[in-house]
Amino acid sequence: MAKADKGRVCELLRRLEEALEQEPEVPARDMALYHVRRAMELAMCTPKHPVMGDKERELLRRGIVVE
Repeated sequence: MAKADKGRVCELLRRLEEALEQEPEVPARDMALYHVRRAMELAMCTPKHPVMGDKERELLRRGIVVE
């Protein structure tokens, strides 16, 4: 993924995270936030509230995705 593309992806995910945080009426909002934050971590973006544990993060750094 090119840097410009990654930056755009991270920005879109951050905007989605913020929108979900501000909208309490979204069904299953907590679940949606979890998945957006997980996607941010997988794309190597930095969510406000990480959801991966230390072991998962270390494995991801080595190229292993734990699902």
